[in-house]
Amino acid sequence: MSYTHITPAARSIALSLANGRYQDSLLGGSEAWSGSTLKGSARKHSGRYHASRQDLLARLRACPDLEVRDVTGPHNRRELDIRVVGELTADVTGEDAEALAGIAA
Repeated sequence: MSYTHITPAARSIALSLANGRYQDSLLGGSEAWSGSTLKGSARKHSGRYHASRQDLLARLRACPDLEVRDVTGPHNRRELDIRVVGELTADVTGEDAEALAGIAA
């Protein structure tokens, strides 16, 4: 299960905009954009993590080389589609390609 659908070309650009492990995990798809995957002490400090998510999103959207779209995934969960401007869905492989195929149709 991935919360972020990102093409290989976009991954390197997006990772250069990330600060820290949490933002790397967001881009890697292992952390939810809603914050619902936070546990333990991280959950207690969810406000800081929310600010971190918003900061990363702002940097991604401000990057002229990237297209960032909000996508509704299974069970109405928030997911992001990140790609290089003009890049086709076909550049995505595996699970991400299957998920994006439904979006493009």
